[in-house]
Amino acid sequence: MLLKQCYIRGFGRLCEFTYDFTEGLNVICAENGWGKSTLAAFLRAMFYGMSQAGSRTKLEEAERRKYKPWNGGVMGGYLIFEVNEKSYKAERTFGKKEAEDTFRLIDLSTNLDSKDFSAELGKELFGLDKEAYSRSTYLPQNKIFDGGMNDSIGKKLGKMAEGEEESGSFEKACECLDELRKKYIPDRQKEEKGYVAELTRSISDTEARLAACRRKEENAVPWRKRERNASAERQRLEEELVICRKRLEEAAGYEALAAKKQHYNELCGREETLRLKLRSLKELFHAGVPVLSLLHQCCEESEEAAAISGELRSYRLDETENRELEMLQSMFSAGVPEPEELAQCIRSEKEAGEQSACANTLYEQAEEEERKAKKSVKLWRILSVILLSTAVVLCAGALLCEKKATFLFAAGMLLTVGGVISLVLCLQKVKKEARAKRQKDEQDDVLEQLLLQEKQHRDILAQCGMTEVTDVTDGLYRLTDCVRRYHALSERKESYRQCAEKKEALLARSKELLLKYGMETDDIAGNLRILENRTRDFMRFTEELAEASGKRVQFEQENPPDSFYGLTPPKIGFEELQRNERELISGIARFSEEEKDCRERAEAYESEAEEIPELEENYAGLCNRLEAKRREHFYITEAMKCLKTAKERFSTRYMNSLTTGFERYVSILGKEDLSKSMDGHFDGIMTDVNLKVQVSAYGEERELGYLSTGLRDMLGLCMRFALVDALFTGEVPVLILDDPFVNLDEEKLKRAVDFLKEASKKYQILYLVCHSSRG
Repeated sequence: MLLKQCYIRGFGRLCEFTYDFTEGLNVICAENGWGKSTLAAFLRAMFYGMSQAGSRTKLEEAERRKYKPWNGGVMGGYLIFEVNEKSYKAERTFGKKEAEDTFRLIDLSTNLDSKDFSAELGKELFGLDKEAYSRSTYLPQNKIFDGGMNDSIGKKLGKMAEGEEESGSFEKACECLDELRKKYIPDRQKEEKGYVAELTRSISDTEARLAACRRKEENAVPWRKRERNASAERQRLEEELVICRKRLEEAAGYEALAAKKQHYNELCGREETLRLKLRSLKELFHAGVPVLSLLHQCCEESEEAAAISGELRSYRLDETENRELEMLQSMFSAGVPEPEELAQCIRSEKEAGEQSACANTLYEQAEEEERKAKKSVKLWRILSVILLSTAVVLCAGALLCEKKATFLFAAGMLLTVGGVISLVLCLQKVKKEARAKRQKDEQDDVLEQLLLQEKQHRDILAQCGMTEVTDVTDGLYRLTDCVRRYHALSERKESYRQCAEKKEALLARSKELLLKYGMETDDIAGNLRILENRTRDFMRFTEELAEASGKRVQFEQENPPDSFYGLTPPKIGFEELQRNERELISGIARFSEEEKDCRERAEAYESEAEEIPELEENYAGLCNRLEAKRREHFYITEAMKCLKTAKERFSTRYMNSLTTGFERYVSILGKEDLSKSMDGHFDGIMTDVNLKVQVSAYGEERELGYLSTGLRDMLGLCMRFALVDALFTGEVPVLILDDPFVNLDEEKLKRAVDFLKEASKKYQILYLVCHSSRG
C-alpha cells in the first residue's frame, strides 16, 4: 500500500492542511506544538475511526474531545492511497458520537463510490485491529517499546503460519469458552455478576432470611408461655367470679331493697372499676399525664424526620466517594484554589505561548540589527579617522607649500566635510546599535516575566501535589476538575451532616418524651401512637369516673344506705362479695389484656417465621445449584488452560522468522552498544511468544529495565521492524515514527537515521521530528 496525499479539514490544531506523500522516507521537521502527533493520530483515525469515550475518561484516551478542531469546524478530512494498483480516496468526518461519523470510499479511476472496503478500512487492509496497529507500525515518542503481543497480532501471525481456517477456529473456540466462563465468574468481581456470584448472593440472602425467621420463632416462645399463664389465671378468676356472683344472689334480700342495694353496689362497683383502671394508667404516667398537643407535635416531627431519611440517602457518600474526598482533602491540605484564579492562570498560560514566540522573534531581529550596526560603526569610524587625518595633512601641506596651497586647502576642506559626515553616520549607527540593544533587553525582560509566570503556575500545582506535570496548561485543567469535584463532594457531605442534625433535632423531643415514660425509642412513631392512645384512655376514664361518682352520690341522696342494713345479712357480707367481685373483674380484665397483648406479639413473630420450611428447601436447592455451577466453571477454566497451552505451542511456529529478523536488526543497530554497556559480557538476546525481550549477560537473563533508555529504544525499534517484517507479506501500511529517537546519543542517532533511510527502500515511512539534528 502507498499513501499519496492527505487533507485535514479540521483535526486538533491542524486546519485546512494538505500533505503530499512520496515513496520511501517522508520527513516532517517542525517545532513543538506544530501538530506532528495530531497528524499521526489523524492517519490512524482515517484507517480505524475514533472510539467512543465517556465524559469522565481522561483527555489522553478521549480522542474525540482531544482532537476536536480548535476553530470549532467539522472534524475530518480525506486520505488518498494506492492498493493493488488501484487508487482510492477515503473521506471521513467525526461527530460527538460514533453514530454521527460518516465514511465514504471513492475509486479514483471512475470517481464513483467503491464497495471494495468498508468503514473497517485498516482492519480489512492490514488484518489488524486498532490496538495491534498501534503496537506494530506506529512508534510514538518515549513509547517505542510499548508494543507487544495482543490477540489481533497473534491471530494474524497464526494465520500466516497455519492458514485462515485453523486460526479462526482456534480463536472462535477461545472466544466461546471465555464468554461462557464470564457467565459463571466475570473478570471484574466488583460487578457482582455471573451464575456463581448470583447464586452466592442468593444463598447469603436466604441464610439471612432463614436466620431472621428462626430468631422470630424463638422470640415467640416466651410470649406464648406468658399467654398461657395469663389465660390460666384469667380462667381461675372467672371461676371464682362465678362462685362470688352466686353467693351475691343467695345473699339478696327483699326484692326492692335488694334491687336498690344491688343498684347501689353496681354504682359503687362501676366507680371502683373505673378508679382501678385509672389507677393502673396512673402507674404508667408516673411522670405526669402528657399533653395531647405535645404528642401531636412529636408525631408531626417524627413524620418529617421519616421524610428526611430519603433525602439523607441521596446525600450519603459511598465508600469510593469517601476515599476520593479524603484524597482531594489531602491534595488541598494547603488550601483550595479558586476556580476563577485557575481559569485566569489557564488564560495567562495560553497567552504566554504566543508572547514567548513573538518575543523570541523580536529578540532575533534586534540581535541581527545590533550585529549590522556594530559592523557599520566600525567601518564609519575608520573612514572618518582616515578622512580627518588626511584633511589635517593636506591643510598642513597647504600652509607649508605656497604653489598649491589653494588646491590642497580645498581638498583638505572636502575631506574634512567627508570626515564629519562619516562621523555623523557613525554616531547614528551607534544610536541604532544602542536602540537594538535596548530592544533585546526588553525582550529578555518579557521572556523572564513569562518564565516567572510559569514558575508561579507550577508552584500552584506543586501546592496541590502535582509536581511532575509536564504540560502546565493540562495540569491546570486537571486541577480545575479536581477543585470542582472537591466542592461537589464537600457540599454533599455537608448537606448529609445538616440533614442528619436536622433529623436528630426533630426526633430529640420525641425520644425525650418516650424515655420519660420508660418506652423504647426503636419505633418512635409506633410508641408515640401507643402513648397517645393511653393518654386518651386516661382522659376518657377520668370523665367516666366523674360521671359514675355523680350517679352514686345522687342515688345515695335519694336512697339513704341505712335503709339497706335492716336486712338479714348473708353468711358473707354483701359488700365483701361486691369487693371480691370487683377485684375479680379487675384481675380478669388485667389478665385478659395481658393475654391479648402476649397473643398478638407471639402471632406477629410466628407469622414471620412461617417461611422457615420454604426457605430451608430453597437454601438446599441453591447450595446444590452453586456446587454444580462451580464444577462447570472448573471444567471450562481447565479447557481454556489447555487451549492457551496449545496456543503457546502453536505460537512457536512463527517465532523463528520473528526472532531471526529481530537478531538481524540488533546486529545492525545495537549489538556493539550492548556488548560495550555490559563490559564485553553480552551473551545474546531472547524473546518469547508474547514479544517480551530479555538480555543475557554474565550467564543470566535480565529484563530490559537494567539497560539505559537509549538502548531500550534501539531494541524497541529492532523489535518493531522485525514484527512488521513478520506481519506483512502483502499490503504494508505506512510506518509512522513520531520523534522516537529523543533518547539516543549522537552515534546511535546517526545509525538509526541511516537505518531508516535503508528501510525506506522497502517501506513507506513518515518520520515526524522536532529538531533538525534528528532529521
